[in-house]
Amino acid sequence: MIVFDQLKKNDLPLRVLTLGVLAGLLILLGGLWWVQIISYHHHTDNERNQSYRTVRIPAIRGKVLDRNGQILAENRPSYDINLYIEELRPQFEAEFRRIRPLRQSTNPPVFWRRWLGAETPKAVPARLTVNQRATLNAQARFNVAQRVVNQVQQTLGVDIPFVEKEFSTHYANLRALPMPIVENLDSSQLARFLENAALPPSVDLETEPLRYYPNGKFAAHLLGHLVKDVSSKADEVSSVNYRLTDYRGNLGLERAFDEELRGKAGVKSVLVNNLGYRESENIWFPTEPGKNLILTIDLPLQKAAEEALYKEVGPDVAGAIIVMDANNGDIFALASAPTFDPNDFIPGISTAKMAGYNDPTTKPTRNRATQENYRPGSVFKVVTALAGLQKGVINERNLHEPFYNPGYIRIGRSKPIDDEAAPGDYTFERAFIKSSNTYFIHYGLEAGFAAVQKAGMEFQFGQAMSLPTRQNTAGNFPTPAWIEKMKVEQGLR
Repeated sequence: MIVFDQLKKNDLPLRVLTLGVLAGLLILLGGLWWVQIISYHHHTDNERNQSYRTVRIPAIRGKVLDRNGQILAENRPSYDINLYIEELRPQFEAEFRRIRPLRQSTNPPVFWRRWLGAETPKAVPARLTVNQRATLNAQARFNVAQRVVNQVQQTLGVDIPFVEKEFSTHYANLRALPMPIVENLDSSQLARFLENAALPPSVDLETEPLRYYPNGKFAAHLLGHLVKDVSSKADEVSSVNYRLTDYRGNLGLERAFDEELRGKAGVKSVLVNNLGYRESENIWFPTEPGKNLILTIDLPLQKAAEEALYKEVGPDVAGAIIVMDANNGDIFALASAPTFDPNDFIPGISTAKMAGYNDPTTKPTRNRATQENYRPGSVFKVVTALAGLQKGVINERNLHEPFYNPGYIRIGRSKPIDDEAAPGDYTFERAFIKSSNTYFIHYGLEAGFAAVQKAGMEFQFGQAMSLPTRQNTAGNFPTPAWIEKMKVEQGLR
């Protein structure tokens, strides 16, 4: 060949040129080898990340039922109207061309002259910088979306706030997902939407489960309420791109049994194109519904207890009623007043209403059945008696021995404490029947602080007080130092 014939000659420039070309080819082959072989997995992962978006799907929350199967908390369908941005792309481009500024061409190029005519200057699209083009594109997208929202607004007959900043943020970060424009439609709005056939194809109706408390304020303190939370549980997929709205228990039984009620969230993948628009989607991990929670509460009795509070005390009542089975500790009713409506927290509570619930004078969200301290009165003699029996200060020897009650008891230098029982001799049985303050205070001081405190903890009804409901308040026991001081002053030391 001519090239090789020339290389056989002592033509130094040609040889240098040939070596340079060969070196360049080797560098290109090396780069191709690096990209295709060495960096293959890296580029494949990047392509997959650019093509797929993972979405966390909340599970359906379990129901809360009373002892007879009546519903205290369930889920109802929430009808939302969503805007699918990818279906508006052709309109975005048309709107951009419409609002793009024009300039007068005094000397049109040849291809413009043929179309516009060479004699008359015509308006032609202005030259735009990168920033100007981006601004106009954003404005065009918002104009198109705003017109669609206006159509929905006219159909429903309600004002729909549509903020440009929120739309731009959704377009930039969540373009592959539909954008909610109206949530939680009522029955009349739903009927208006379904009967209108003239709406643009870019809007659609979707249904999602929403927590609902059919009895409103009844048993509100017991059930608690939810707050928005999209975090993943320990056994769920946590590395996802987007998270749909979810809720967690923030108070009451909704909080104590949140893990069981919440279920397990699923994950779906959304295939997007190079512009970030959705092409298709499919479920990777299906959701697992939460478990139902059955209580010992009797709903009719719960309602009767709460109604009795307001009927007997009045609208400004601040108190509590507990109805318990004395045989096994089952709680039939646990009422507290004033109360609140847990439905107000779904999907979100207004600032004004939350301010009312945080009123420090009425404290409507405070569970007065478990979060307040009350003087136990004579019923605390049961605890004192248990402490004396466990400690041994009340035993077989003195159980039937008479103990003289003068009709009062003095602790230290305090005023005498009157006894409800008449003066006289009392055995354990008679003191218990007649509720003698003197008898049980005397043996309670002998038993000591630790014994009384231990007996008090064992006397709490079931596990209701130990659940993590954020509504528990510990009782106030006298300090050991105070107990020892009283014992010394009573001559027990």
